[in-house]
Amino acid sequence: MKRLFIIILLLLVLSIVFLIMSGNGISYNDSEGLTVISPYSKGTTQYTRLYFIYDGQLISENRTFNVEKLETELAAVTELKKGSKIESYQTPISGDVDILSVKTSDRICYVNLSKEFLEARDETLYLNVMSIVNTLTELDPVDSVQILIDGKRMDDIEMAALSIPLSRNTSIVQAKELTHKDIVKKFLEYVTLGRYDLAYDMIDSESKQYVNFDDFRESMLLIRNDIKGYTQRYIFAKREKGQYLIQVKYVLREFANTEDFILDSESPLELTFSWPVIKENGVWKILYYNN
Repeated sequence: MKRLFIIILLLLVLSIVFLIMSGNGISYNDSEGLTVISPYSKGTTQYTRLYFIYDGQLISENRTFNVEKLETELAAVTELKKGSKIESYQTPISGDVDILSVKTSDRICYVNLSKEFLEARDETLYLNVMSIVNTLTELDPVDSVQILIDGKRMDDIEMAALSIPLSRNTSIVQAKELTHKDIVKKFLEYVTLGRYDLAYDMIDSESKQYVNFDDFRESMLLIRNDIKGYTQRYIFAKREKGQYLIQVKYVLREFANTEDFILDSESPLELTFSWPVIKENGVWKILYYNN
């Protein structure tokens, strides 16, 4: 009996030694030739606001973009360089400016850009800087931003915006809230321009659950074709059943010397569209699908 106990104890000790040497069943051999899986999450997405320059001020644009290895700040600056979805909005980082590095330490984000960034006119340099600052301070880890040029801080008195870390400045952001009429005007403007992605962003979230983008685009193509050859005459709002109904009237105009539209005798003299709008999180949205 005593001998059996000794044998069992010996087997137990040998098992423990084996587990220790084998790494609890995990092989720690040389990683050469093996696929190493990063602990960081790849392919995640970030939703935030980017700030571009328009008419001497900053204007925000919502953007969802991919983030690699949790380098969210670098991804946001890269998106700024890509530019806005709206052609009239200017990016603070022109095509000839290189993004050398973007790193955050002690809640200060250091954005290192090439010297071409300084070629902007004096009156726009500050807006370019604040476009980057306001964009990055939308992100949780960042309180302020220091712009570096070729790895160096600019201490010249004429470049005060580059000499110290700057916090966000909302006083230079366009604060005009779109009214219920404005939102429909902008919506139809995007449809006319063929920017169905921007128009889709303006419908309410519940509608998006019932109508996917492809179906929405097909519907907007029909409206865009319908209003070719027409001019928007007036727009008015009326309140109906607790919500606003925006009516837009188009009148027929002659389209001479163009192949874009062929007038036929069956074209109506007027077209009227009605769009219900609601407020969602304080912002007017098109109620596209009303069940």
